[in-house]
Amino acid sequence: MASIQSLPDELLERVLIACAENDAVDDVAAVAATSRRFYSIVYLASDDHLWRSLFLILFDDPRDIRSRLVPEIAWKSDLQDRVRIRRLMTRRTADTMLARRTIGLRSRTVMAQTVDHPLCADVSIQLLRGVIKVIHTAAPQLSLTCQPSGASGQAALPPIRNEALRELHLRTSLWPAAPDPTFPSANIAWLGKTLPSDLHATLSVLFEPKNADDSLDSTSTRLAIGQVISYLGTRRYLSAHTTSTATPHTINQTVQATHSGNLVAGNDEDSPSLKDAMQRAFDLDYPSHRQGWGPYLPARLSRSTAPSSAGETPYYDSDSDFDDPDWNPDDVNGPRAPVPPAERLLPDWWWLCAARAIAEWALREHNSLEDIQTLQAWDNLREGAWISQPPESSASGVFSDSAPGDSNKATRMHEYDWAGVEGMWRRLVAWLDYDDLLFHNRVGDFDDPVLEPVWITVPLSLRITGYSPSHVIEYPDKPTIHVSGEMGGAGWQGNVDEDDIRHVHGTVSMLADGSVRWSITSMNEDNTHDQWASEAVQLGGVGSAMGSLGMWTGAEHESEDPLGVIWQWRVG
Repeated sequence: MASIQSLPDELLERVLIACAENDAVDDVAAVAATSRRFYSIVYLASDDHLWRSLFLILFDDPRDIRSRLVPEIAWKSDLQDRVRIRRLMTRRTADTMLARRTIGLRSRTVMAQTVDHPLCADVSIQLLRGVIKVIHTAAPQLSLTCQPSGASGQAALPPIRNEALRELHLRTSLWPAAPDPTFPSANIAWLGKTLPSDLHATLSVLFEPKNADDSLDSTSTRLAIGQVISYLGTRRYLSAHTTSTATPHTINQTVQATHSGNLVAGNDEDSPSLKDAMQRAFDLDYPSHRQGWGPYLPARLSRSTAPSSAGETPYYDSDSDFDDPDWNPDDVNGPRAPVPPAERLLPDWWWLCAARAIAEWALREHNSLEDIQTLQAWDNLREGAWISQPPESSASGVFSDSAPGDSNKATRMHEYDWAGVEGMWRRLVAWLDYDDLLFHNRVGDFDDPVLEPVWITVPLSLRITGYSPSHVIEYPDKPTIHVSGEMGGAGWQGNVDEDDIRHVHGTVSMLADGSVRWSITSMNEDNTHDQWASEAVQLGGVGSAMGSLGMWTGAEHESEDPLGVIWQWRVG
C-alpha cells in the first residue's frame, strides 16, 4: 500500500500549505518532526517557496508596501516570530499568563511557564517589534474620498484652494470615511485575533522592564510598548468592516468583536490612568531644543563642530557659543541653542502613548462609541488612505531639483502629495488650565481627583505651497512638503466662528525611522504673529486615516510656555 512518503515533494508541500489554510500552521512543525524527509522539506529546502506560501496565506504581502522602507523579507523567521507572539498573547488568562516557548517551528515540544513577571529585555523587544512590523506591513488601503455631511454616496475632494473654512467645515464629516470593506487586511485581522482587549494591562505585565534603573533596557522596552499603544490605543477598536474575508485565501481569519458591533473595550482599570498620562504629557520640563521642541528623543550633543563620522551633520555651527565653558545650552536666559537636524530626530513613543491616552479620554468622554471606532479602528493604520497615485516621474524614487531637458519630470514630482496632506482635517487639542498646569508642575504631582484636561476639536484646512529636498537620504523620493492653510480657534467647538480663523504654515517630512513628521505653526487671533507650534508623528503608515499624534506649545518656546496634546485626522 502506498504511503504519504511515496508522494513527491511538490505534493507534500501542498499538503503542508493546506494546513496553514485551515489555520493550523503549527501542524507544519508536527509533520516535520515525524521523519527526516519531512524535516528536510520544511527546514532544509533550497528555496523559500514553502515558507513564502505559508506566510502569504496568513498575512499581507509586505512587498506591497511602497511608502516605508521594508527590510529584506525573511519568510521563515518572520512567520516563526508571529507564531511565537500569538502563542504568548493568546495564553493570557485573568489571573495568570502561560507562555509557550518553542525553538523555532522545529518541534511541538514546548515549555510552559507561569508568566507573572516581565519577560527578559531581549524577548520583550523582539516580540514588541514583531507586532509593530505587522502594523507597518499591513496591506495599503485604497484612497478614500470624503462623505459630505447629510449627503449619500461618494463625493470628490472639496476644492480647498477656493473655498472658505466655513464651507469646508460644514461640508465634511467630523470623522474619516470607513475603509473599503472589499480590500481587508490579513495583518489587521491577525492583530484582532492575537492581541487581548486589555492591551495596556497585558503589555505592562509582560514587557515592563524588571529594573527601572536599567536605562538601556528600560528605554528600549518602553519605547516599543509606547509605539504599540500609540498605534493601537489602550483598548481594542476593530474596523466595522473586518470580515471573514480578511485573508487572501481563507474565510476563517475573522475577528469576532463582542460589544457595540466591533468595539471591545477593556475595563477602566486596565487602561493607563489619566493621572499618569497627564504627569508625562504635561511636564513643562519635557520640551527641549534637543528634542526639536517636539515629542522626539533627545539628540546627542557634541562639542565638536566637525562631523564625527562620514555624512554626519554637526549640531552646532562654528559661530555658536557652545565652545564657551560658561555656556549652558538649557539656560533660557542665554543664547538659544539650535535644534538637531531633522535626520537626527526619532519619535519618543513613550511620551506619545501618554498623549494617546489623554486624547482617547477626551473622545471617550464626549463621543459615541460608534464615532470613536470610526477614527480608532485599527484598519486606519494602513498606509495610503489619503494618497493618490504617484506621478510616473516619482516611480524611480530619485529626487531631483532639475535635469537638463527634463524640467517637466521635476515639476510633476514636486506636485506629488506623497503624504496625503492637502485637504480638510479635524484637530483635537487638549490642555490643562494654565494655573493647574503651573501648580501641578511645581508640586510634581498630578494626583487630583477633579483634575481633567480641557479639549476642543477644530477644523483645519491645508494646501501645498512648495517642496524642498528630503533631509533623510533614505527617502529621496519624499521631499519636504511646505504647507499653509487655516484653522478654527476655540470658538469653533460645536459652532462656527468666522471671527476666529488662524493662519497656519509648516512642513511635512520624513524621519529616519520611516515615520512622517508634521510641523505646523498657527498664528494669533489677529494673524499678526506666530503663537502656537505643533509637532506630530503619523500613526501607522504614510497617509493613514488615523492621522498624526503629537504636542503643541508656544511658538517662541519660552520658559513655562503652556503645552498640550494634539491628534489630527483628515476627513476630506
